[in-house]
Amino acid sequence: MFSNLKIKLTIYNSFIISIIVLIFIVVLNIAFNLEVESRIENVIKEVRTTLSTIDDLSHIEETLNLPNEIPILVVILDSNGKVVSKRSSFNIDESDISHLLISSTKLEDEIEYKDSSFFYSKAVISDYTTVSYLEITSLNELSGATLYLSFFGFLLITLALSGVTFYNTSKTLKPVQKMIIQQQEFVSNASHELKTPLSIISSAIEILENTQLDTDQMKWLAYINEEKNHLVLLAKNLLELSEQNEGQVNLLTKDIEVLEIIEKICNAFQGRFEQKNIQLKLEVESMLFIKYDEASLNQILYILFDNAIKYVNTNGEIVIYGKKHMTKTIIGIQNTGEGIKKDDINRVFDRFFTGDKSRNNNSFGLGLSLARTIAKNNHSKIEVKSIVNQWTTFTLTK
Repeated sequence: MFSNLKIKLTIYNSFIISIIVLIFIVVLNIAFNLEVESRIENVIKEVRTTLSTIDDLSHIEETLNLPNEIPILVVILDSNGKVVSKRSSFNIDESDISHLLISSTKLEDEIEYKDSSFFYSKAVISDYTTVSYLEITSLNELSGATLYLSFFGFLLITLALSGVTFYNTSKTLKPVQKMIIQQQEFVSNASHELKTPLSIISSAIEILENTQLDTDQMKWLAYINEEKNHLVLLAKNLLELSEQNEGQVNLLTKDIEVLEIIEKICNAFQGRFEQKNIQLKLEVESMLFIKYDEASLNQILYILFDNAIKYVNTNGEIVIYGKKHMTKTIIGIQNTGEGIKKDDINRVFDRFFTGDKSRNNNSFGLGLSLARTIAKNNHSKIEVKSIVNQWTTFTLTK
């Protein structure tokens, strides 16, 4: 149980931390790219400002000072698209310039040429078309390297933080685990210790039942016997719950016909059905099977039947249904009656929870908790739905 809890908490915490780290890295990369775009834009503006101050753009080779921040080529075209002047801060052939001009079909864009990346921008100044080419290969490589390092940094940080989270989770849960183990040991030991005095009480009751007692004495003996039976059931449920929680039960899974096992349990409860004048309806699909441990399924259904009979109203109705939904088998037990209050619906599976004390029918509040634990150990689930003063439905799904 705690191994799964540690793994779940580690995954959850690692996921949250990973999201935070990922957001930080994404923001960092966006900020870097915005900075690059800002540098390019500033260089373009600086060049255009300088060009606008030159009287004769047909001779910029000697008059245009280029910024040193990014390698740049400036080409001046006349109204016919002919190159009249150019200035470059890096070496480039005439043929390469011609290729770049042919590829520059938009006002602004990025192009690739001979393993290099260029960002170009066009503008019209004094009847001339100016085309500025910024050689941004190194900036793109830096951007790619930043993204690459960010990705691997993200993986390393996530792995490191996952390890730290797992360690801290294990350390945090250790005292809780110790406390629960001690609690389980106490419950198990108490259940075993109760067996001896209960056996002695049972023997004493049997002896008294075979002696001459008056009516009042027989009445009190019956009360004692009834309370003894409640204690026997409590000890039995506590022991079973402890064994189920510790995973000490061997499960033998096989295909079980749902209708057959339900009919057997209905026969066992027939007397109680008649006692409360309960109308019983079976709505189970024919040839419906469930893959389950038979003893576990018997115990779960017995608990759910017992619970339904306890809380069904006199002359009420219990409906037992079974159906196939896609790949899952669903068994439901619905009873009419007071239902379960909205505040109690999430607590019905808690240990020792009995709801309204005025109608708990001598319940210890262990049955449903035991049923859910058994279901969980069989990789299935029990759910409950209820409408107050109408009905309550428990479903077993696998």
